[in-house]
Amino acid sequence: MGEKKDRVAAQAEPTMNGDETTTRLELEAGLRFGHLLSMQMKQDLYDSVTQVSALIDELVSNGNLDRQLLEARYGACREREYLRIREHAYVKIAEPRGADDKANTVLIDCESRLPLCGARCCTFGVTLSAEDLDRGRVKWDYAIPYQIRQDTGGYCTHSCGGKGNGCEVYADRPGACRDYDCRKDERIWADFEGRIPAS
Repeated sequence: MGEKKDRVAAQAEPTMNGDETTTRLELEAGLRFGHLLSMQMKQDLYDSVTQVSALIDELVSNGNLDRQLLEARYGACREREYLRIREHAYVKIAEPRGADDKANTVLIDCESRLPLCGARCCTFGVTLSAEDLDRGRVKWDYAIPYQIRQDTGGYCTHSCGGKGNGCEVYADRPGACRDYDCRKDERIWADFEGRIPAS
């Protein structure tokens, strides 16, 4: 029995000859497919709610339903359901950047400013796009798809430990990072031109 268990465990472990990368890519592809299906279900649910709302409006307009009584019952049910679904997972994926957007990448001399700002922008939550995911460079949080993965200190996992030393995937950074402009962000700078970081 122990021999069989060891054999199964060995089969589940990726080897170091490239299988680990393949396994990771397959896992990501499977998770993304599952998440896309769940979002389709969400859209179908939205369509169903819309149809029910239209039906209610029609019944009320024909005098077959008392809207005040319905809304009183709806309020109680809504509060109950809200409490029930608060912990449900939600999948977000960013819109892809168009071809024109690529020419509009914000250019800021981050390298010279990192010792001042401490890479605070790397603590912000970033939702990745399919384009970002397909590059295969940026790690995302499996528990919160498709948010960029953060370390225990709250910094992006690619930000060199949040020590202001730069980004490990700068050339392949997500679209949200390319589009971000910190110059007027009061969370980062008290005075961008004067190189005075926010307190």
